[in-house]
Amino acid sequence: MALCALSIYFAIKVEQRRRTWRQHKGEIDIKSGAAVTLRGVLDGDELSVRHEKRVFVVRLLGVRAFSPTINEPGIAHLGAQAAEALRATLREKKLTLHFKEKKRDKHKRLLAYLHADGKDVGFELVRRGLVLVYRRFAFAREPKYLAAELEAQRDKRGLWRSAKATMRATALEAAWQAQREEK
Repeated sequence: MALCALSIYFAIKVEQRRRTWRQHKGEIDIKSGAAVTLRGVLDGDELSVRHEKRVFVVRLLGVRAFSPTINEPGIAHLGAQAAEALRATLREKKLTLHFKEKKRDKHKRLLAYLHADGKDVGFELVRRGLVLVYRRFAFAREPKYLAAELEAQRDKRGLWRSAKATMRATALEAAWQAQREEK
């Protein structure tokens, strides 16, 4: 019961933060390589940034974190762990966004790679076993990310230490692959 109440509380707090950091509805004038300032981390694969007085949400390209609001023993902590790792990785770093072409997802979030002091943040999260490679859509850095994920699995880093999380991740990856092949 207490775990359920905490999950609901956390879900409400995340949604409140999302509303507070609501992205700019119009076109964002930004080029690949542009510097941004962190407003806040929403979860392990999503953050709010500022660029030239415009605030918007970025969805990290090529990765997927477990939801921090998931209410399942053995998995519940992994989303919060990924979000905290992202927060710590970005703290007091020079942040830049990178993309081949400027795209938004169905939630109007900018899809981009994020670099902190020149390092690819998504790749680092995958390498540490904190997020999954999001296989539903092809992306330029996919081979590099998949190699890092395979290494994290082999070394049982992060979520790959948990049999339950590994089973969930394998099921998600299979579903994403099937959705990708349908297109």
